[in-house]
Amino acid sequence: MPANSEVFFYNSRYGDRRYDADSMTEWLKPFFTTGVFSGGLQVTANGNMTVTIQPGHVNIGGKVRPFREPTTLDLEVASGTLNRYSSVFVRRDDVARDIYLIVKTGGLAAVPIPPGVERENGIYDLKLADIYVAAGTISITQANITDTRMNKTACGWVTATVTEMDFTQIQMQFNAFFAEYKPRIEADYNAYVQDIIVFHNHFQNDVTVQYDDFLSFVNLYKQYVISQYNAFIAFLNDHRADSTDAYNDLLSWFNGFKVNSEAEFRAWFDLIKGILGEDEAGNLLLMIQAIQARLPAVIIGTIEHGLDTYPLCTLYRVPYAYGIGGYGAGVYGGGDLETIPAEYSLDGIRAATTKTIAAYDGFTNIQEIGPDIYSFYSANPDKTDSLILMLR
Repeated sequence: MPANSEVFFYNSRYGDRRYDADSMTEWLKPFFTTGVFSGGLQVTANGNMTVTIQPGHVNIGGKVRPFREPTTLDLEVASGTLNRYSSVFVRRDDVARDIYLIVKTGGLAAVPIPPGVERENGIYDLKLADIYVAAGTISITQANITDTRMNKTACGWVTATVTEMDFTQIQMQFNAFFAEYKPRIEADYNAYVQDIIVFHNHFQNDVTVQYDDFLSFVNLYKQYVISQYNAFIAFLNDHRADSTDAYNDLLSWFNGFKVNSEAEFRAWFDLIKGILGEDEAGNLLLMIQAIQARLPAVIIGTIEHGLDTYPLCTLYRVPYAYGIGGYGAGVYGGGDLETIPAEYSLDGIRAATTKTIAAYDGFTNIQEIGPDIYSFYSANPDKTDSLILMLR
């Protein structure tokens, strides 16, 4: 099966081009900076212990979400003795595959500090505002809210990445030109001074001839300097015109690419909508969710064994076999053993860590019930199943 294409975008021929959400993200990154689109997502006071975030759009590393309606969030009740800050964030959560609004509550202090942004382990926060909650406060006013959207470190506005043309190469070319011609100009000047001296020595007894020849020489040199200056200005203007044309061509290409890409995307989206009706799309979602539910997602514990080798591990579910006592009549006090999905990490030849499906999150109590046989069960007695790990 071909890998995702690194060239955006061509129609697929027999499956030789594959694109996904990450492809669209990579395509957007060079064009726009991370932040809030201008004027969007302002935090406003409601005269009580809530704030409202106005509609707007956000771009976080190429992932974009519109907030089409105002969103109201609750703030925690103020302390009776100490002050604090609460801060409003828009968060990109790659684990949940979502972008959403949250409030973080800061610590209590006489001089409190606002909560900071979190940007690791699949989380990337943009801070929209800091809200000062003084001791005994029962309502928030707009004066208590500090807007942080324009702070590039905390949030920032979305802008185009191409903000100006780079004339570094033209400047380098000019510097090289100047460095080459400077010695020539100095040499011409020194020669001119020598000519003046010679002229003076030669014609010092004929003042009229000396003065007329001197004026003629000065005029010729003046014409030469003006000619060279005009040539230099023309050189700069030519390069400025070339740079302007290149910039306009680039803008025209971006605009054309935007129109064509949007048309192709809409045509593809309409085709997909035609293929997947509401029933088929719903069934597809259910199947995806069922597959996700069968993937190992949580670590339930680490077993230290005495096999002195890398063991073969198998995890079973035993219904009605709470702990090692159980309520049923099966092998370990429960029903029949049922193999369940699991992954194992072996730490050398003496320990094995078990990871299984999310349905058994919290089954972290471990008991050894036989040589190389261990039971995992929940502290909640309502969960009557046990998990049995066998090592071979």
